[in-house]
Amino acid sequence: MTEGMGASAPGPGPAPTAAGSHTIFQHVPHPRIAARRTHRPAKTTDEQVGPNAKIGVFITTVVGTMWAAYIFTLLALVSFPSAIQSGDKIIIVAWIAQ
Repeated sequence: MTEGMGASAPGPGPAPTAAGSHTIFQHVPHPRIAARRTHRPAKTTDEQVGPNAKIGVFITTVVGTMWAAYIFTLLALVSFPSAIQSGDKIIIVAWIAQ
């Protein structure tokens, strides 16, 4: 056996617990977690400065919903019959591409 490798040698091994067994991993929470509990993440409504910002937040809130997707789908379907009736392949491809 080599020198210094006895059972009582201190080392970087697992730390003993109160029950005497050894733990493999000791969790140390990151300091940013405690800071995030006091300061919540920023939201778009927190930064409203004037009427332009309020309009911008309103538009992005409305357009980011499924109702906006339904409206845009209906708008596209309104132009579908005229695209088919034209018979022009470029117009039909352009309608599909939208």
